[in-house]
Parts: sequence; C-alpha cells; structure tokens
Amino acid sequence: MTQADFGTELRSTAALASLVASRTYIWYISPMTSEPPDNRYRRRFLVEFTPAESDLADRMGSVHGSKRRAIVNGLQLLDSGEVDALRAQVAALEKERDTAKASATKASEGLATAKERAAGAKEAAGDLRAERAAHAKTRSDLAQTQQEIASVRQALANAQAELQRYAAALPTMAYCPDCQKYVPRSEWAEQAAEGGVVHVYHSKHDYRPKGSITKYPSVLFWRGGAGR
Repeated sequence: MTQADFGTELRSTAALASLVASRTYIWYISPMTSEPPDNRYRRRFLVEFTPAESDLADRMGSVHGSKRRAIVNGLQLLDSGEVDALRAQVAALEKERDTAKASATKASEGLATAKERAAGAKEAAGDLRAERAAHAKTRSDLAQTQQEIASVRQALANAQAELQRYAAALPTMAYCPDCQKYVPRSEWAEQAAEGGVVHVYHSKHDYRPKGSITKYPSVLFWRGGAGR
C-alpha cells in the first residue's frame, strides 16, 4: 500500500468515525458490575446513515473486518491525533508542490528569456561577422588604393625627373644662321612638323624649315621623331 492509499484509508476511517460520533441519538446500557470484565462489557448505539454513508460503512467494514472494527479504528485514529498530523503533512506537501510549481514556472520563463537572449546574441554575432567582413573588404580596398597611389606618385616622380633631365639637357643658346649669332631661349618658337618632329626656330624670323638662295632656314634645331 502506498502512502497516498494509506492516507485515503485513514481519511475514510476517520470520516466514518466522525459520522458515528455526530449522529448517535440513542444508546442502551446493559447491567454491569463496578468492574466488569472486558469481554462482557457492551454498549450499543443507534446511528442513522444516508445511502452514501451506508456504502462507506460497508466498504470500511470490508477493509477492517467488521463495521464495528472500522468505527472503533476510526475513533482511535481521531483520538490519536494522526488525522490532524496527516492533514498537516498533506498541507505541507501541497505547499511544497505549489512552491515547486512556481519555481518550475519561473524556470520556464527564465529559459524562454534565455532563448530569446541567445537568439538576439546569435543575430548580433551574425551582424558582427558581416561588419568584420565589410571592414576587412574596406581595408583590402584601402590597401589596393594606397598601392595605386604609390604607383602614381612613383610615375609622377619619374616623369618629373625625366622633365628635369630633359630641361637640363636643353641648350640655353642656339646659333641662328640668319643673325649669325647665338640667340637665347626666350627668342625661340616651336612648330610641329611631320613624323612627330618639333622644329625649334628663331621667332624673330618666319618659320622656314628650308633655306633659299637669299635666306637661311630659320630652324635652329629640332627634337622628337622616330630615329632622330
């Protein structure tokens, strides 16, 4: 028999005893001596039962061997205080059950909150990974741009060096056959010719790439052109 079944039986027996104690209307006392033997002392009670109560008496009588024994056991149980102790134990168990239920509800709510936070953290982690990937792409693009800028700067430096070298190589004076003297760079002029050649001539004279019987060519020198 489990504790729950035992408790049910105790409650049923106590209920039967309470019923008998509360519904006793008439009793008969047989003659007895001042100290009668236990096996001869008898006292009878007249008790009325409803149909449900009568069924209870029959069932408890079957459990305890007789209705009298069931009633006596119930009265002894009530007198012992075990029913009150059982009720207190049941109340304590019910309170413990309610506390455990409240704790389980709180734990369930905490679990749901934890799941929501985990989902939020997972989403934030995904955003962070995407942001890091974009940052890495930006850094890669920046490094490539810096390399391109460095290449352009190097090309510009090379061009400036070439220009300086070219400027240093240019003569500052050139001989003019017509004038029969050297003329400074400030009197020069340029004229594009065929084949990518640039003729530098004395601006004092008209542009004459070729001379004549009476005049010399005005071209002082030329630059550029393939093979020149």
